Amino acid sequence: MKKLTFLSALLCASLFSYAEPFFSESEYCGEVMLQGDNREAAFTWETNSNGVVTITITETLGGELEDTHFRGNGINIDKIKVGEEREEAADYFELSCGSSSTITLTPKEGSSLAVGTKIYVENQIVEYATSKDGNAWPTLTFVYTYGSICSVEPVLTRLNLTASANWTTVGEGIELTATGTDQMGKPMEVEVNFAIEPADAGSIEGNVYKPAKIGAATITATSAELSASIKLFGTTGVNLATNQPSEAGYNPENQGEQAKAANDEDPGTAWVTWVDRPAAEEWWLVDLGQAYDLMGVELLWGADFPKQYILQARVEEPSDEDKANDEAWTTLAEINEGVKANAAVFSDVEGSFRFVRMHALIKTGNCIRLRDVRVFELPDEEIGTSLGNTGISTSVQKVLRDGQFLIIRNGETFNLQGIIVR
Repeated sequence: MKKLTFLSALLCASLFSYAEPFFSESEYCGEVMLQGDNREAAFTWETNSNGVVTITITETLGGELEDTHFRGNGINIDKIKVGEEREEAADYFELSCGSSSTITLTPKEGSSLAVGTKIYVENQIVEYATSKDGNAWPTLTFVYTYGSICSVEPVLTRLNLTASANWTTVGEGIELTATGTDQMGKPMEVEVNFAIEPADAGSIEGNVYKPAKIGAATITATSAELSASIKLFGTTGVNLATNQPSEAGYNPENQGEQAKAANDEDPGTAWVTWVDRPAAEEWWLVDLGQAYDLMGVELLWGADFPKQYILQARVEEPSDEDKANDEAWTTLAEINEGVKANAAVFSDVEGSFRFVRMHALIKTGNCIRLRDVRVFELPDEEIGTSLGNTGISTSVQKVLRDGQFLIIRNGETFNLQGIIVR
């Protein structure tokens, strides 16, 4: 078998020691695979200053596919040929997965390729996965020039805004983090300006939002022509569910001990379902002790969370039969695309409630881990007096629906609206 010219260690150093483009711009920078599909992803080939070919897969420009990653080895080195004589790439490179989203082709000791050598990728099946779908196996054929890189100037194409929490006590702070993504799907630093709607909902000091009153606020970060928003709210800080009696729909001999792990105000503990339990038993409920006009319910999940579930409530104490019967409860929200963080679905439901229930219908894995449940009351005018000069308004009548929250006071009736899942 004929190989390309072996280069001395000194010559290799001269070829691969600088970071400028070695030969040309890579022809395969962020190539979109399965465009318009739930499995859409960007595929990039580059050569670094040590002569290592780095193959990267990322979520696509403007997409919403988180956790895009290779499966297994990602690619088959036997489908890659080197040079005009189509020699085996395995004779020149060691293939390894540098991370879940990166594959490396590292030159074998004692051999090297000249910059500009063509690498032929022929009928290559790329195996990867996204959070929106399971596996993907597109077949690719293209030619890559060894030594080329993606030298394009990074351009901000996506702005993301996250928060350290979805709620906090009035006057306390929530840390905001703005991150950017360039046209290659790579992270880049950004400077942003923040705005609050409504303007009197709170203030931002640096990157910390401090609610001035109870209720919802929309925080918007802007950079260049891009913007990103997040919904946060201020509360009294009193979690009505903490250490209240709770139950779960499985393992009756110790389910009380297991269930209370989801409302002991310790995110380090969790109610965990059994692997082989049927969906009808995948429920958890808490007794608040009395009926409240509620402002919101927050669920904190562990690594295992349901893909589809419902949140329900009722005033009367449920019978053993009612505890497992969806028809015996008022549905507050139906979540059909559950995620671990920052997803919400809301329902317009009037009335006071004492019991709050979650029923998982479809799991993403073998079990469910519910780390903490937080339930907040919608206060009346008296809360402003009892909290003194906290800045809480004593005449809250309406917080308009902004896509996430809706709090309405109709005489003596309050609506339960906010269901926040993270």
